Amino acid sequence: MKTIRDKEVGVDWRPQWEGADLARVEKLEAEANRSVSAFRNFRKMIGLTQVQVAELLNTTQANVSKMEKRRSLDMGVIISLASAKNIKVDIKLTMENGESVDFEDLAPSLFSDEMA
Repeated sequence: MKTIRDKEVGVDWRPQWEGADLARVEKLEAEANRSVSAFRNFRKMIGLTQVQVAELLNTTQANVSKMEKRRSLDMGVIISLASAKNIKVDIKLTMENGESVDFEDLAPSLFSDEMA
């Protein structure tokens, strides 16, 4: 890290993007940020803190923080948290041929504690 007049100055390691390349990089960054924060957005939407989620899942706040940084969502965790807040989760999968199936029919054990 370079210093100028006793202040730390970060070095920009990224190349200078322009035009279509810049748009592509910004789009990829936005998509990555959305996927990484999906769990955090859900947690906030249902009004829980990381500590409250940790208590519900019998884990630590640090683990919840790690979960929020993952790119994939654990549907069991989502369903458990929604259930704790009396929120019903309905997920419908639609195939290319137009046939649809409720996720609950595929994984009923995930929904066993959910409200009726």
